[in-house]
Parts: sequence; C-alpha cells; structure tokens
Amino acid sequence: MKTIAFVSQEDNSGKTTLAIHMAEMAVRAGKKVVLVDTERQGSMMQWFKRRRERHNETLSALEVQPGALSRLFVKSKRRNTDLVIIDTSAQSSETMEIAFQMADLAYFPCRPKLFSTDKIPYTRALPKPQKTPVFILPNFCRQGELAHITRTQLQRYDYPVLDFGISDNPAFKTSISDGRCVLEDDPAGQATRDIKNLFGFTKIKLRF
Repeated sequence: MKTIAFVSQEDNSGKTTLAIHMAEMAVRAGKKVVLVDTERQGSMMQWFKRRRERHNETLSALEVQPGALSRLFVKSKRRNTDLVIIDTSAQSSETMEIAFQMADLAYFPCRPKLFSTDKIPYTRALPKPQKTPVFILPNFCRQGELAHITRTQLQRYDYPVLDFGISDNPAFKTSISDGRCVLEDDPAGQATRDIKNLFGFTKIKLRF
C-alpha cells in the first residue's frame, strides 16, 4: 500500500482538487483507492457524495479525525488497498504532521501569489520525514512572468520544486462542483494533461 499526502497551511491551495484527481487517475489505472478527508468543512466528502449519486463509483472516501489516521492505515492494509490519499487540514498542524510522517510521497501545493509562498516556511517547520520524498507543486499557475517569478521564489526553500505545475484552468472548478472531474469534462484539455503529468510523476516516485 502506498500513501500520498497533500500538505499546506494555506487555505484554497488546491489540495482537495489535486487529491480528487489523483484518486480518479489511480482508479482508472485499476487501483483500489481510499480518499481521506481531514478538512473541517468536508469539501472532499461533499464532492464524493455528489459523485456517488451520479456514478457507479469504485473509489472510497472517508472523513477522519487526526487521532484515527493510524487505525485507518491498519484497516486499509487489511483490505488490500493500493493507494491512500490524504487531504490535510490547513488549520491542523497535528493532522499535517501525522500525514507527513506516514506518507510515501508528499506534495506542497502552492499558488502563484505572495501570501501563498509565504506559507511555505510555516509548513516546513513540521518535522521533516526521513525517507519521504517531498516536492513543492506550483498550482493554479498562469503561463508567463508570474509563474516564472513564483518558481524563482520557491527555489529558495529546502524542498525541490517540480519543473511542471497545474494550470489555472476553470475546468477544475466547474467539474468538481458537480461531483465530476476534468478527466470526464475535458479529456483532451490542458487541465487533464496537467493531471496526467502529475500522476505519471507520482507513479515513478512510488514505483506504483
């Protein structure tokens, strides 16, 4: 079983959107996947409930309190789960720390704006896992100067910055608002290409 954590102390960094799409990519690859929602507002669970009403969904999703994460991992292994994806709460350092330590791979989604990049030092203050690869993921990026400036800023930090990012594409918001994903709504579009790119990188890192 492999585990991915999306970790950030910034609200609206895109963690939930990325977690949903990574899960859908894994399901399409024939994997047994569990999405874990630790956010208080439960955005992921809202998406999942809408999706389950409209689709014959093989994906599983659970709302989990920080103290229950360890038990969830034991149960997931017993059920032969292939992949667990954790959407951490921006308000809970405890949740982020637990997920960070349990993950086989962690991403810091970061939006191209000053207050977003300024959150990275606070997230970096979490105890660094010894073996977990951690990457900063530029998210909701526009092509051109702003994305270039943001990438330059991000390279000041200890963690490597991915040489690709997720585009600022309205297809993400319109699809997940109704329990769908861009893989269905825009299969040949840039948003889908971005997600496939991230999933391909993830597969290589996890040897998945």
